[in-house]
Amino acid sequence: MQKTYYARKNIVYLEVLRIVAIWGVLFNHTNTKGFYLFAVTTNKLDYALSLLLSVLCKMAVPLYFMISGYLLLGKKESFSEILKKRIVRYALVIAGASLLTYAVDILARKESFSIREYVKTVYRGDIGTYWFLYAYLGLMLMLPFFHGVANILSKTTIYYLIGLKLLLRGILPAAVFILLGYSMSPALDVILLEDSVFFFLIGFYFGSSENFYDSRKVRIICRSASVACVIATCCMLYYEYCVTGEYTEKFLGVFLPVVCITVFCEVRYCLERRPLGDRLQKAIFFVGDKTFGIYLLEPVFRICIGETWNSLTKGFLPLPASLLWCLLIFGAGLFVTWLLKLIPFVRKLI
Repeated sequence: MQKTYYARKNIVYLEVLRIVAIWGVLFNHTNTKGFYLFAVTTNKLDYALSLLLSVLCKMAVPLYFMISGYLLLGKKESFSEILKKRIVRYALVIAGASLLTYAVDILARKESFSIREYVKTVYRGDIGTYWFLYAYLGLMLMLPFFHGVANILSKTTIYYLIGLKLLLRGILPAAVFILLGYSMSPALDVILLEDSVFFFLIGFYFGSSENFYDSRKVRIICRSASVACVIATCCMLYYEYCVTGEYTEKFLGVFLPVVCITVFCEVRYCLERRPLGDRLQKAIFFVGDKTFGIYLLEPVFRICIGETWNSLTKGFLPLPASLLWCLLIFGAGLFVTWLLKLIPFVRKLI
């Protein structure tokens, strides 16, 4: 493995990626009013823009996994440190965020609090937008083993892993569907190709190694390949609709690795080569530090001020209304998270 960069606690390009990712998450939760608008609209412009934004916003969660892989796999932590700082912390976050969302939900529906229902909600992960927390907790439980895997990653093994991902989870399912009409992944199960694990590992590699993106030729190839992958994904979604008569998310992420790697390395390259001013960096660090809280609070805001979204969709076109809604949630989440972080215990968690 090549030299690892951990000179600073805060790395500005990671914070920029966090901000980009949280916007993707927020837009992903706008359903047929934004994210899935292309499946129901008859307006051609809305269709094209919604489809493009839907493909791009799918980068959000993989980018979070890539950031975490870079920050965590390069650290030497004992089992007790991992247990206290990672596993227990995320278990508390899941329990606390689920409690808050469950309590707000039953208040809105005027129902009584039930310990049994709350425990069931946490155990089953019934708050759908929190699936990421469970996936992340799973990674933390396996972190000691991933440290060993990270130590043997090389240029050859990482590109082999990317090639397998694109072949088995992208090219092959797309080709089989086009040629035979089967909409399914191959039965071959490769554990390291699961999205959480895959992006966790490649995030460590592309964050900690010398940036291959310094080469102009590589930048042109990556950018061109990413544009081609986005277009191919849009075409697959449309082709699936033509064949089956409905839109699904089955092909939304098939070529995602290329786009995610390009965005990750592009942002890193730009911000390492052209440092931002101190004030702008401080603003980015401030906002980036609050993105996790925004994610946790988003389902609460949806319950509390969901009528505002309905009002926006009546006063604006669906896509602009969804973007305004994302801006509203982003601003409200930023403010509330800032307040919550004034509490020492909460600050340690989020």
